[in-house]
This record gives sequence, structure tokens and C-alpha cells, in this order.
Amino acid sequence: MFQKTIAATPGMLQASWRNVFSFPFIFSLISFCVFLQSAIAQAPLVSLQNGQLVYNKYANARQTNVVNQIPDFSNSGYRGGGVRIPDVAVVKTIQPIPGNCRALIQSAIDSVAALPADANGHRGAILLKAGVYPVDSSLSIRTGGIVLRGEGNGLTGTVLIATRQVQHNFIILQGAGSGYGEVSGSRVHIADAYVPTGTKTITVPAGHSFAVGNNIVIQKTPNEAWIDTLNMRQYGWTTSQYRITFERQVVAVQGNTLTLNIPIVDPIEETYGGGDVYRSNVTGRIREIGIENMRIESDFISDTSENHGWVAVYMARVENSWVRNVVVKYFGNTAVSMLGNSRFNTVEDCAMIDPKSITTGGRKYSFNLDGYATSNLFQRCMTWGGRHDYVSGARVTGPNVFLDCISENTFDDIGPHHRYSTGLLFDNIYGGRMRVQDRGASGTGHGWAGAQTLFWNCRSVRSDFEVQSPPTARNWGIGCIGLVQVNTGYWESWGTHVLPRSLYLQQLQERMGMQAVNDIATPQQMQGTLRDSLRTRAIRIAGEPRVSPGTVPGSSFDLTDNGRIISAQYPNTNANEDYPRLIDNSSQTKYYRSGRTNLWVQYQSTVAAIVTYYTITSANDVPTRDPSNWTLAGSNDGVNWTTIDTRAGETFATRFLKKTYLINNNMTAYSYYRLTITGNNGHTGTQFAEWELFERRQQTITLSEIQDKTYGDEPFELVASASSGLPVTTELIAGPGILTDSFVTITGAGAITLRFSQAGNDNYFPVVVEKTVTVNKANQSISFSAISPKLKYEQVPLSSTSSSGLPVGFTVVAGSGQLTGNTLKLTGEGLVTIQAGQPGNENYEAGSPVQQTILVLGLGSVTDEFNLRIFPNPTRGAFTVRFIPVKGRNLSFTVFNSNGSIAGAATVLAESSTREVQFDIGAKPNGFYFLHVTDGLRRVVRMVIKY
Repeated sequence: MFQKTIAATPGMLQASWRNVFSFPFIFSLISFCVFLQSAIAQAPLVSLQNGQLVYNKYANARQTNVVNQIPDFSNSGYRGGGVRIPDVAVVKTIQPIPGNCRALIQSAIDSVAALPADANGHRGAILLKAGVYPVDSSLSIRTGGIVLRGEGNGLTGTVLIATRQVQHNFIILQGAGSGYGEVSGSRVHIADAYVPTGTKTITVPAGHSFAVGNNIVIQKTPNEAWIDTLNMRQYGWTTSQYRITFERQVVAVQGNTLTLNIPIVDPIEETYGGGDVYRSNVTGRIREIGIENMRIESDFISDTSENHGWVAVYMARVENSWVRNVVVKYFGNTAVSMLGNSRFNTVEDCAMIDPKSITTGGRKYSFNLDGYATSNLFQRCMTWGGRHDYVSGARVTGPNVFLDCISENTFDDIGPHHRYSTGLLFDNIYGGRMRVQDRGASGTGHGWAGAQTLFWNCRSVRSDFEVQSPPTARNWGIGCIGLVQVNTGYWESWGTHVLPRSLYLQQLQERMGMQAVNDIATPQQMQGTLRDSLRTRAIRIAGEPRVSPGTVPGSSFDLTDNGRIISAQYPNTNANEDYPRLIDNSSQTKYYRSGRTNLWVQYQSTVAAIVTYYTITSANDVPTRDPSNWTLAGSNDGVNWTTIDTRAGETFATRFLKKTYLINNNMTAYSYYRLTITGNNGHTGTQFAEWELFERRQQTITLSEIQDKTYGDEPFELVASASSGLPVTTELIAGPGILTDSFVTITGAGAITLRFSQAGNDNYFPVVVEKTVTVNKANQSISFSAISPKLKYEQVPLSSTSSSGLPVGFTVVAGSGQLTGNTLKLTGEGLVTIQAGQPGNENYEAGSPVQQTILVLGLGSVTDEFNLRIFPNPTRGAFTVRFIPVKGRNLSFTVFNSNGSIAGAATVLAESSTREVQFDIGAKPNGFYFLHVTDGLRRVVRMVIKY
């Protein structure tokens, strides 16, 4: 009845709708919707019913479509979560040695890296026996399958001490390359108008090439409306900076619907630019690496030292790896930092205790995620004295999970720190302030710190607990307890914990079974009694004494402290006044030689060094014995000498007076230095208490690895450190980029020249390093959708977009058509092929052209030139086309669907005796199809109906 009314009397129906939707009705409907939305908002988004999780849908902030749900976070962790970390067999054992142990450990790493990997990707474990290992530089693992294992993380276990007095990453796990390795030609625009948070399915256009097992990247392609809706333009946010990417795998394909292994954690909305999906082929990522069972300390000078170990374990482009049972103390910034597309890693039972640095921005980020790290798990970790203890940086894409962790004596907030990290779960975290918010102009324009961030059963014991939701997204605080509740994000059960105790473990159990939970969780953790023991342990570790690295040769600028050989022309038979007393660092002792006013003393250094000043200290008595005239000479063989300083008429006004003498013209490093005294102040004997030789060292600047870039890449960070530990000045002196703080924002293709300099001081010479970074043109893809069949003489507006945003041009490749701008006038029947192209510019390569063929139908009846007969028609799928061939001409048959896409094609050659062809559209949707036949001159079109 209702359908008949629509067909028969559309005007009457329109009037009827107008009458129904009177103002009182609309007002009542709106009121009901507001009530309904409120009721839905108050229902638990996740609840435990009959042992299973039940999810309720929700709408994002400032939106009304109730289609999103809290995502499954359980794919986070080693090998995708729920997999026990392996105990890899030991293949090499080392013991600590006196002095610097870096070469010892790095050599062991390199030797194991040369071994073949087994079926699980393991090469073997290196066992560092208990003891203290001073290490004066970074340790690097760049090959998968290596485990660095100690014999315990206590004071009597395996203790590695970073002794280098400059900010540096200590243990570096570093893969090769960058990016995702986009498979050329695979990128398509997502067909869904809205992809909700929590879903595992997306729709792609027909004709796609995706298959089960494909690794893919989903990339949001935001437009200006998104930036403005979030009100972030004021902080410098741009659409190119926020083309956020998510790694996934295709686990099922049903027509144009792809099912993913991991849910979407940030909605994709066509209104705000939608998103793309493409196949990826990531190379260079290393896997199956472990750092375990040890203590790592940084050697520091004071509580505010800035020049010493900065990041204990640095993981970039690493997957399916782990850090466990590691205690980190005194590092200035971070215990474990993951970045560079690192994924499926676990950090567990680790501690970051008592960091030494200024308590201000950019420091004391105890456990940190950055640089598109995804699907990682931090669990059962502890901190003491940190700022942002469990934290993420810009555009970190989830899921990522912090589970059952505690913070003591903390100085700032836990949560995403800046620039739109997504898909974070903070599950049973205990600490100080906790926040997810719009940070506005903080830092350099942090803006919205995160979206789809969930605090689950967390407890804040200091300051406030804040949850704020950005427009088009949602942040949650569920089952949380704190001192002060701040802002109007989604809150549920404030002040009372909810069930299940751990959302992550419950989601893991439902996805993989109870054995998966048992494989990664401890009994105390599952019983919910872990928190107090973690707090007690963190406080205990904070109170443990510092492990001494011992004296490291070469650490002093005074060459006479490096433990080498002093000699003299005339020794004293009285050992208490003999020449070794000159380098005992005590002015209360002296070298005295009676009856000598001309004599020399000589020092042989452990290393050749450039001496730029030296000191002489007067002795305790008899001023006339003080030296007055001398020369200082250098040699590299102890035979051939070069004078580098000469003094005459020197006096010492008091006893125990140290005087410093500058050498302004020496740039040569010598191993031997000889002080030859040619006169004193009037006595027959000569004495002095101390002689020191101070070197001025050459310094080097070390840069983090900077790969060539592509226009459109994210801003990249410059990490430069001087071996002196002095601050490095960074300049962008040429090229398409803007340097802000330590980040370079790419503004175009070309060559960026960077200059890193350190001005030097009394102990170090200045140094300048330049680095050129090539910024390649970006590739672009063209989206040009199929065009449905048209009528002859119809004018068709053509629409195509490029991923670059540059305008797309059109050409007629074949058939009868005239282009005027982007409007095509169809001047003949048959097939018209249109090509969309974009030639590129100074920043983009030319896009690969995309062609679409339009089926053009004639007006009125179509003359049947080929005596066609189609049967059966209508058809359920298979049909036959019978025809009379045209002598000397090939016949081409093409079947189009109603959208203009090709559903089948065949060609019959002129010399063939065939008089019929078969098609089968059984796998295609029901509807109207068009058969186009041509011999190159004449054309026939017939309709085929599939039911």
C-alpha cells in the first residue's frame, strides 16, 4: 500500500509528510531524541554480563550517530598479545673486565649477529655474568634474534653503567629504512561515508586488488574542515601533518568489504576528508630481540645533570621484541622509548627510578611511545621521581596499552602528551595527575593530546584527573578514582572501580582463551593484589645506593691523572720528596732536588693529547727554591722534542700557590711532555709541589640517523650531541624547511642543508658539521570513479581528485567526445575513453593516469547491424550472444554494469568461424547490464537483465 502511494501520488505523499511533521510533532521528536541520547550515554559502554563483555554503541563528541564502540585493545604486546616471551638459549657468556666494557659487549653482540637464526628467528642469548660493566658509549643491536641477558637487576646482579658524559641513547635497538613501503598502484579511497571506532571492517571500491593476508596501511586524509572543527589551526596544525596512518592486516574479503585483524581506533569520516587504504611492504624492521634481567645506571655529576645517559633502551623499527626485568636508574629522560613504526613489543616488570636532569619540559618521560609505534604493551612497570611516566608523543596510533603500572613521587601527568595520539588504554594505572585534554598552545602548540584514550579503573592520588573529548572523537574515564574530577569528557562510575578489573586481560581472554592470559599475567596480577608490592619495590629501589663505575682512564683533562709514567733527570733518594709526588694531586707533598738549578721532569701520557695549559704549584717552604725559568716541550718518541712554551722570571708570591700557564699556539698532540727548568729564585736546590698538564680535546658531533625524506613526510626531529657534552647549536641554512625547536617541518622538495656547531671552551676545540637531507618529490595517486552509461549529446561533468590536492586534467583518449574544461559533451554512440592525469609540480611527481570508459547510448532505437540474439535474457548469470560475423572485421564485445564498470569482454577475430560468445555474470549483483558490440565502424548496444 505504501509503495503504491509513492508511485501513484507523489504530490499527495509530499503533502501528507508536511502535515505529519508539524512543529509540535518535531518538537516532541527532538525532546524524545535528547532523552534517548541521555539514556544511552548513561548506559555502560562496556560491562561484564555472564562472564562476557557487552558493548554499547555511542556517538562521538558533538555528533549524534550512535555507531561507535570501545575498541578491542588485546592485540597489543609481543606477537600480537597473549604469547609468552621465550627463554632463548645462551650462546655466548662474558664476564666484566676492569675499565671500559663497551668493546667487550659490542663484540659479543656482533658475533651473535653473525650466527644464523633458527625457525623462530632467534640467534641466541648473550649472558652477562653478575658484576659491574662501565660502558663509555652506546651499545647497538641492528640484527634480529639477539637477547642481552643479565644475572639479576639488583645491586649484586648485572649492572651496566653508562659513563659517557653527554646525552645519549644507551642500548639502541635499531632497524633499517623508514615508512611502510607502499605498494605502487594499490592505494584506493575508502568507500564508507563513516568508519566507526571499534569496527574491524572497511569498504573499498569495486575492482580492488586486496586479498587475505595483505598487510595494509589505513591513512586518514583530513581536510581543512577537520582542522577547523577541532579548532587547531591557531596552533599551526595542517592537513598534511595529520595524515595519520594505522597498520593492519586483511583477514577476510567479502566482495568490497575487508575485515581487519585489529579494530579501527580513530573514526574515518568522509565529511572530514575520509581516508585511503593501500598495501604495504615494510622492510628493515628487526624482530625477536630481548633486553632482560639487568640493572642499567647512568653516571652523573649532580641531581640536575643534563650531560649523561638520556634514554636507557631505544627501540626504533623493532617488532615482536621485549624488555623485561630491567631496572633503570638516573637516566635523564627515559627507561624505554619506542618509536619508528615499532609494533607488537612488550615491556614488563621494569622500573625507571630517580632520573637525574632538570625537572622541566622534554625530560623524565619514563616509559614513552612515539613515532607511529603501535600495538605495544607496557605492564607491571614502576617509576619514582618522573614527570610524564606513561606517555605518548605526537600522532602515536593504537592500540597501545599500559597495564598494572604504578608511579611514585611523580611531578606531572600520565596520559597522551601532544598532537593527537589515538587508541591508548591506561588499565589499572596508579599515580599522580592523569589527563587527556586539549593542551592548547602548550609546548609548541600541542593542541589535542589524544583521542580514543581510555582510563580504565585508574587511581590518581595527586592533583586532578581530567578527561576531555575532542569534537568528532571521544575520550573516556571509566571506573576511575581521584581527588578532583575535571572536564566533561565521557565519565562512568567515577569513584568506584568496575568489572572486569582489567579490560585488556578480559578482551584477551575472549579473543584467545584463558591460556593466553596465563601466558602473560602473574597470579598476583590476576588477583588484583599487585599494586602495593609494586609501590613498595619502587620505593626500595629508589633508596638503594648508587653503583660506582670505578675510575675510567682518560676521563680527566689533566694528563697526569691518567695513570701513566713520570720520570726525572735527577731523582731524590728520599721517596717523600721524589718526582712521583708531582702528580699525586696533593700540594702538601713536593719534589725537591738539592744542588740542582737545571733539571727536567717528563711525563709519558697514555694517549697523545694537545696540551693548551699547564699548572705549577709552589711547595711548602723556601721560596728561593721555586723555579723561575723553564721550557715545556712535546715529543711523540721521547727523543725528538718541540718547544711549545718558554717562561722566564716567574715568581710565586705564597706557599702552595697554583699558577696556570696558557699555551696559545700548540695544535699538535704529543705523547711525551718535558718540563726543563733552567733557573730558580736564588737557591742551590729546586723544588715544587705539583705539575699538571691539561689537554684541549677535539670534539665530535654525533647526529641521529636522518634518512632521505619525501615531501609530505611528518616533521623530523634533529638529535645532535657533542662528545664534549656541551650544547649543540642547530641551524637550517638552506632548503625547503622550517626549523622549530629541534623539529624540521618540510615545506617542499629539494635539498635541506643543516649546520650543527659547538663553540668549544677551555677543554674542547670548536667543531662544525653540515648535513644535507634530500627531500624527494612525493608520489601522488589519482582517484577517478567509473561513470554510468550516458546518452548521446549529454554533457557530463567530470570529477577526479589527486592525493596531492593538485587539479586533475582530462583528455579524450578514444571515442566521440568534446571537452570544455572539465565538462565532456558526448557526440557519438559507443565507447568514449577519458583519461585523468596530473602532471606534478615542484613537490609532486606526475600521477599515474587513470582511464574510465563511458558507454554512450544513442537516442531512440538502435539499429541492429549484426543481427544479434541474446539468450536467455533476462538471465540468472550465464547468457549467449549469437551474431552474424562481418567479413574482414574483428568484433569486440563488452559488458558494462549500470555504473559503467566492465563486467566482461570478448573479441572474435575476422578469420574466426565462431558465431556466438558466452558470458557469465552470475557472481555480479542483480540489475541492468549493457552489451556493447563494435566492428570499429558500427556499434550496437543491448540491455541484459540479471535477476
